[in-house]
Amino acid sequence: MAVLIHALLLAMTALAVDLNGHPVTELAPPGTRAVVLFFAASDCPVSNRYIPEIQRLTKQFEPPGVLFAPTTWNTPLPPTRSWITRRALPRWRT
Repeated sequence: MAVLIHALLLAMTALAVDLNGHPVTELAPPGTRAVVLFFAASDCPVSNRYIPEIQRLTKQFEPPGVLFAPTTWNTPLPPTRSWITRRALPRWRT
């Protein structure tokens, strides 16, 4: 199972770009204990209802080494950047 998860994460990083359009080459900086990927869509009401909880969890767990990463797909970068800024979400890989 761990090998499958590792292969999936490697495939994701091969296709992923950060908010500046640069390829993501690693999921987290050294010393990060865990990475929480949360998949959301800026136009999804369910995703937007979870924002306060994501903000709370980020505040609680980020200092001890947990990286929270908002993740979208097939969304142009300018609207994604704007959504993350407007919602005060953690900025992964900026």
